[in-house]
Amino acid sequence: MPIVLPNSFASREDANSSEDYVWLVEVLLKKSTRVTPTLFTDNIVLRVCSDVEVITWPVSNPTAQTWSPFNFNISPITGNSEGDLPSLQLTVDNTGRVLMPTLHDGDALDGNAVVIYLVPRTALGIAYPSHEYQKWEFQIAGVQADDNQVTFKLERSNFFSKMCPQDRFVARRCRWAFGSTQCGYVINATAAYTTCEKTVTACRARGADHLARGLPVLHPGRYGGFPGIPKQQ
Repeated sequence: MPIVLPNSFASREDANSSEDYVWLVEVLLKKSTRVTPTLFTDNIVLRVCSDVEVITWPVSNPTAQTWSPFNFNISPITGNSEGDLPSLQLTVDNTGRVLMPTLHDGDALDGNAVVIYLVPRTALGIAYPSHEYQKWEFQIAGVQADDNQVTFKLERSNFFSKMCPQDRFVARRCRWAFGSTQCGYVINATAAYTTCEKTVTACRARGADHLARGLPVLHPGRYGGFPGIPKQQ
């Protein structure tokens, strides 16, 4: 279902309504990066809410996320007659310098994902609230910071910059990064392999290694290629 962007986020809240809303903002501050050929760092995610108390939401999720109170402001969505992508500004309080270590670590934030939710307070405790809240997805198109605030320029993602389909269907080469979550191979001090040729044969060998170490045998079931694709003549 397409997301209809309002002219102003403030218009989502009726001043005459008895319903109380809470803003939830999720910002990907750092993308997963490769530390070694086989190991990756975890993402750093900022989750804040326009409330005075910590919120755990959604409650139906066994790994429900925690949203911390924070001062932020969301500007109206702006556009122009040139056909540029609609944009807005997310302004976050910087008096405590909470975000400065991340902004100074050298990693560009442009392109990182930002998700904004508008949730009625009465829906925060609903187990499956998908029909109760509004959701908008953006990406970071620029960051500015001073002593008082950090301002993220947000845009809708550009359809023409996306790879479609997202995955390449290759018969004889695995598309997963070796040791990643999708791959599932456990690399530690007792692992027999630290690299992978990304073939079905190599995947079977890594499954045998899991068996020898007493680990769940995930391979070649996790193989990321598509051996059933016929070879071109």
